[in-house]
Amino acid sequence: MPLIRFSNVTLVRGLRVLVQDVSFSIERGEIWQLEGANGSGKTSFLRAAAGLLKPYSGDVFRDDSALISFLGHELAIKPFHKVRDYLSNAQVNNWELAQFVDTPAKYLSAGQKKRLALAARCRSDADLWLFDEPLANLDQQQEARLAEEIANHASRGGAVLCSVHTGSVGGRRVRLEGGSVRYD
Repeated sequence: MPLIRFSNVTLVRGLRVLVQDVSFSIERGEIWQLEGANGSGKTSFLRAAAGLLKPYSGDVFRDDSALISFLGHELAIKPFHKVRDYLSNAQVNNWELAQFVDTPAKYLSAGQKKRLALAARCRSDADLWLFDEPLANLDQQQEARLAEEIANHASRGGAVLCSVHTGSVGGRRVRLEGGSVRYD
């Protein structure tokens, strides 16, 4: 059974069709990346996958027993909480945040905040990771770390759907363009 299945999904924002009649499934062990220009519907598609946005038409079916980890543009980090409030020691070390464990999040750089949010969302107990532009604000070393985390998650039977504006997280590609969809 797929973790998530999109069946003839059409997404509309305002009066504009973002994507039309999208159908595909994500199985355990798969990595998918959504590609497209700004405004092409990547964020709306992820929000629909997470159940935060109802499609204009079609259906999104999620495995009811699957745990989903979602990271949108808003990182959901409280400004006065410290890194240690969010992460275990292993996560702190893995994401190279040890020197910031007592730093309130509001004093972290954009890249450090993104690493904190990713470390908290890259949960091994979650079956499906839905990440909106996770590569934004990361340097090449941290992009490679995230790609490794994603590959490891998939190898353990998890699945990943990420949007990317530039770069790659690997896996199959879905290109959103002018309301149409192309699968690679």
